[in-house]
Amino acid sequence: MFGWLLLAALAAPGIARGDALDDYNVAFNFYREHQWEHGEEAFRKFVASYANHERTPAARLYQGICLVQLRQFGPARDVFRQFAEKHPQHEDLYLALYRIGECSYFLGDSAAAKAELDRFVSTFPKNELAQWALQYLGDTQLRLKDPAGALATFKLQLERFPNGELADDARFLIARTKLQQGDRAGAIVALQQLAAKETSLRGADALVELGMLQYEAGQHREAATPSTPSGRAIRRTRWLRSPTSTPATPATT
Repeated sequence: MFGWLLLAALAAPGIARGDALDDYNVAFNFYREHQWEHGEEAFRKFVASYANHERTPAARLYQGICLVQLRQFGPARDVFRQFAEKHPQHEDLYLALYRIGECSYFLGDSAAAKAELDRFVSTFPKNELAQWALQYLGDTQLRLKDPAGALATFKLQLERFPNGELADDARFLIARTKLQQGDRAGAIVALQQLAAKETSLRGADALVELGMLQYEAGQHREAATPSTPSGRAIRRTRWLRSPTSTPATPATT
């Protein structure tokens, strides 16, 4: 362990002299230690120095992931787009395409995000990342004032991933979208079904939403009645998390 730590220390903030694999491993060690700035720089220099090396595609992806971690979504999107252009047959193409759409989403570039997330979902419909892509896509459609499209997308997400980690998020968003469309009765039914799930973090959110609807309808007593079971925390982060996914290419030798 001391050996690679020493190499990393000697390399900061650049890349140590040596052969390509040594330079790649130094970059990856920065990544493994969550030293995103050093990792991004090291992978970027690796790509520039070894344009045709077998590890260059993986280095590009790791560089992009470092930039995502740094919330530099514009440069990250550029890197992932370069990967998709230069390595269209690579086994990790799915990850680059997903990250392109994700970056556009966080940049607020809704038109690009819709096209890119649509492309990912159509190309890799059964990939685990598709549940994330569908949720970002649905929210993008809401941003574009297309609640009908968003509702169809959230329903498709549930159809494809009924037991996925974002399934209850999709159920909650279906209810919110129905409410936005003016389907109050449909929204209440969806919220009641979700609130009945004792193990769902979104169940607590559904109870709060139901209480707000009751209050707006003048049902003040019902709205004020404590109904959230102990321990069911309100989930305020929405679904704007990012899945853990890294290139399939072996990182080090």
